[in-house]
Amino acid sequence: MIKLLNFLKLSKHSTYLLFPFIILAALATALRFVLPEMLRRMTNAVLYGDANGLVNHVVIAFAASLLGLTVFSLLAFLQTHLSNKFEESLQSLILHKYINMKKAALDHFKLGDIVTHVIDNAAQAVSGILHYVDSNVSGYLLVILSAAYMLLIEWQIAIGIIVFNIFVRILLFALRKRFSAVNKKSVAVIKTNNAFIIDLLNNMLAIRVFDQGEYISEKLKEKETQTFKINTMLNAWRNGIQDGTWALTKLCEFAIVFGLGAFRVYHGDTEIGTLLAFVFVVDFMSQGLNSISAGFSSKVNALANIESIGEILNLDSAVQESEPLKNMQPDGSIRFENVCFSYGTQTLFSNLSFTIAENDKVMIKGRNGVGKSTVLGLMCGLYRPSSGKIYYGSEDVTNINIKSMSAHYAYITQASNIITGGARANMAFTDDADEIAYHEIIALLNLHKAESTPVDLMSQGEKQRLNISRSIYKSSKADVKYIFADEIFSSIDKDNKEYIAAKLGEIFKHKTVVMVCHDHVSFPFNKTLEITENGAVLYDYEAEESNLS
Repeated sequence: MIKLLNFLKLSKHSTYLLFPFIILAALATALRFVLPEMLRRMTNAVLYGDANGLVNHVVIAFAASLLGLTVFSLLAFLQTHLSNKFEESLQSLILHKYINMKKAALDHFKLGDIVTHVIDNAAQAVSGILHYVDSNVSGYLLVILSAAYMLLIEWQIAIGIIVFNIFVRILLFALRKRFSAVNKKSVAVIKTNNAFIIDLLNNMLAIRVFDQGEYISEKLKEKETQTFKINTMLNAWRNGIQDGTWALTKLCEFAIVFGLGAFRVYHGDTEIGTLLAFVFVVDFMSQGLNSISAGFSSKVNALANIESIGEILNLDSAVQESEPLKNMQPDGSIRFENVCFSYGTQTLFSNLSFTIAENDKVMIKGRNGVGKSTVLGLMCGLYRPSSGKIYYGSEDVTNINIKSMSAHYAYITQASNIITGGARANMAFTDDADEIAYHEIIALLNLHKAESTPVDLMSQGEKQRLNISRSIYKSSKADVKYIFADEIFSSIDKDNKEYIAAKLGEIFKHKTVVMVCHDHVSFPFNKTLEITENGAVLYDYEAEESNLS
């Protein structure tokens, strides 16, 4: 129970919404006892010719029915509202962790995993928790109130019913252990098969390229068969326990009520109205006990769903734990001091040291796989060095979180990373963009056509130009000192590439620009950072020209 409540605490709304949910569930349960009591009194009123009492009891029963309907409607609304609010909070939490995740961990989590976990497992977990809470509140309250009510109106029959139900529950307890084992097996199979399907979706391109559709189809059929078999077994146990218990309970309860009860009515020890009320209340007790059992199943499933998304919710080792650095005022220079970086046990860089001056335009060069993009990632804070220091001006940013660092730079990626929405939303990441700046950038990058084109129909070149436009827009609106770019011209045709490179040189004239670039472009680089297996060497074009002269 504690683990379930801790999960709900991830949403700030759960604290004040869960309590009224419990109160409404308890009220809805208590209102159910008005009807059998009114039935008992109305039956006795008919038998004794009490017309006024009959009318009063009918009015009370009608009013209780309306109140019950209102409470049940509020309960359903509150459950839906709580689920929606929780999902919103959970998505915000995951987005926050995803944004602040270390680059190495970020590569491990794919978009398909995130979406699937949030939409599916979180919704099922919340639904399961609420069902568990509702089942326990209503279940235990039904059992307690049913026992108290029966003892109050006819204790002899009540004792027989209670003793019999204790016997049935002892039998169910023994069966539940077996059901729990089957349920755990079912959860494990479903989690494994879901992970397999997610992996397929995330790697569909490779499957198509290597033409392994037939093999994958066979594996899917195998997984579906496993899921079908385990679900069939689970349903057989669940329905067998529930239906068998219901049939046995009803048979014996009716025998007690109409056997012992009829005997007592015949001898004048009780009234027929009491027996009719017993029929309802005995059923309430059975429903309460079954509700507690159903709540147990919901708890097990909810815990499985929570575990399924636990990898994302507990990313403390992957999320950057560093504190933000307030009032950063970098001057535009970047300095690496003996920076080392490792992937697991493999050391990629050792004692990397260089200084990039303010307003330098640096091209990072090196053979494929040598680590050019990794150096850029270290500058951006997407990676953290194993040792050494990285400075923005005089500010040590080695362990500063991405949010603080990214306020001072614009990062243009090789992948377009276009989101759903139009050109304005992708450029400015807001619906309230500066119209003058927006239209100037649209004209500058020749994106007029993209304004009216859905993102999924844009060409790769348009997407990449739109990607570049973000950095131009950001640099015009914020105190951006640095521009980092990683192979940004690879998807752009030659003419546009030269034109855009020249324009970026003009726009970013007073910025420090560090760019990974293979091809020669007309960007005004003044330095080259050569990355090799032995480290990095910074070449200054002007210094070399002076030496030659």
